[in-house]
Amino acid sequence: MKSITPFADLSLRGEFGSEMLLRNGVEYVVPDNFPARANAQVGPGCLKATDYAPDNLYRGEDLNGKSLFCFRSGGIGDLLFISTSLRQLKKNYPTAALALGCDSLFGSILDGKGCGFKQITMPLEKRMMDKYDYILFFQGIIEGNPEAETKNAYDLLKDAFCLGRLDDPLPSVHIDKREKNRARDFVKMTANGRSHKVVIQVSASVPKRSAPPQLYADFIRQLPGEYMVFFIGGKNQYNMIDLIIGSLPELKRSQAVNASRHLPSLAAAAALIGETDLVIGPDSSMLHVAAAFGKPLIGLYGPFPSDLRLRYYKNAVGLDVMSKCEFARGEYRACFEHGDGVCMLAGKTGDVYSPCMMFLLPRHIFEAMEMLKFPVPNGRGG
Repeated sequence: MKSITPFADLSLRGEFGSEMLLRNGVEYVVPDNFPARANAQVGPGCLKATDYAPDNLYRGEDLNGKSLFCFRSGGIGDLLFISTSLRQLKKNYPTAALALGCDSLFGSILDGKGCGFKQITMPLEKRMMDKYDYILFFQGIIEGNPEAETKNAYDLLKDAFCLGRLDDPLPSVHIDKREKNRARDFVKMTANGRSHKVVIQVSASVPKRSAPPQLYADFIRQLPGEYMVFFIGGKNQYNMIDLIIGSLPELKRSQAVNASRHLPSLAAAAALIGETDLVIGPDSSMLHVAAAFGKPLIGLYGPFPSDLRLRYYKNAVGLDVMSKCEFARGEYRACFEHGDGVCMLAGKTGDVYSPCMMFLLPRHIFEAMEMLKFPVPNGRGG
């Protein structure tokens, strides 16, 4: 982590698209890559940066009557992993004051009240953090960590919090009542009486963990008529979703809708999952939201095995693509690529998507649906 002090008031775009306002002369704590991103957006020399190494890192001390501030500059999935450990900490130490720093985008669905922590949105002022008895941050806990190749994400965070166990490893989310009603009305309006509603998150945060769009088009072509598919994704994926739906035969297009054009926010997408029956997608945030709602889910995995994310989820099937890729290693035959950048093999072959993810076929999804007791077509194709 880094401590930075801007030399002028700055308005910067955060890692997940939200605007961050930094004031001249105020000291903030940020991820290691933040100074480089700030210099790229504003210009070199816009801030002073030094290493952040607090001497009050949490190492399992008794937290009753004490305070703990923790943070990770990751997506909502990472924050849901953290929230289960915070919930356990609050149970173990009822008088502890717990806080979680996160991007403002994600605060809309985190269940801070239910899990016993206060949400504080980034940017994080160092003087505010200095008021806490203990600090804990999680940079590198997954990316580049050898333990992350064998240990489930919830267990990684549990160990970082020095917890012996999690009484309940399932995440929880909080959805505003208005968002719930809006999602319920949208599903009722668009499903046209179809009995099974499926959400597909079209992409992970990076292509190397995503499945090719053709997989979803081929899947819908074989999908029985009683199913309705709700596609969700970020704004940069809207056109991809439209192309998938547009490539379908005319009679099948009524079975799919670009839900994110109508329900664009994170909270709206989460509320939609609460109103549907099944979630399908690559390693992505909505799989974890589905688990929080207790919804059946199918995860599409290649760069690392699904067990590292889905082990504790009920009604979850992970489709794992293991291959003889030259970069695969270990018992899982995976490359354990987590962060940004491209798949190493795709970089050599010129593919956009990880070649392992291109082995996934609609019949694999139908087999998973059958395991979850959903009706599937006879004579499933490729």
